[in-house]
Amino acid sequence: MEAEQVRAERSSAAWERIEAWLRTHTPRTYVALPGPAEPAAVAEAVPGALWPVREQGSGGGPERAARQDPSGSERDR
Repeated sequence: MEAEQVRAERSSAAWERIEAWLRTHTPRTYVALPGPAEPAAVAEAVPGALWPVREQGSGGGPERAARQDPSGSERDR
């Protein structure tokens, strides 16, 4: 596996952990995360770079609301 691919996978895994923590401890912050970048914008950022693509990005809008804390909590700590 190439070093860039390893970094991309580690970055994606780190974001999954961050989002899981936010979802549990600060659901309002989690819901407020911006949506994913447009693929063209990502491709233009650094031509030839390998960027991790996450199925729903950090999400925003209806899909984010569907993943909101099931308790419906609006509190941030």
